[in-house]
Amino acid sequence: APIKNGKVWLCVLLTVAVLQSCQDDTENILKSRRELLSQSTWRVTKVLVDNVQSPDVDAALVGLRANFSTSGTYSFSKNGTRTGVWRFSSDEQAILFDSVSQTSDTWLILTLESKTFEASYRENNETIQLFLSPN
Repeated sequence: APIKNGKVWLCVLLTVAVLQSCQDDTENILKSRRELLSQSTWRVTKVLVDNVQSPDVDAALVGLRANFSTSGTYSFSKNGTRTGVWRFSSDEQAILFDSVSQTSDTWLILTLESKTFEASYRENNETIQLFLSPN
């Protein structure tokens, strides 16, 4: 009987260990895209123009801080601040900005996780890809 009880306890301990290791993944799954986007201020860390780094675009966008509220307002700040309203597309795969934004009207969401946000938009027949990290 002691060996049988030992096996039961071992199974219980292994189950608890597996569930604990999955906790971080579960948090990402359970958070809505709105919660992930608005959980912190995002900072642009890298920019690609048609998959190539561009010093001019880097100088303009790297360091930009983007803050999205759950109520649908945003602010972008770097050498000044722009504010406005945003919303998701119906499938939540894109962010649609109001017309006063200096960025493109739509950002396509490539990745949106708790520590990674990647988006792209079209400007002057080029694809601008933004890599953002929480700040």
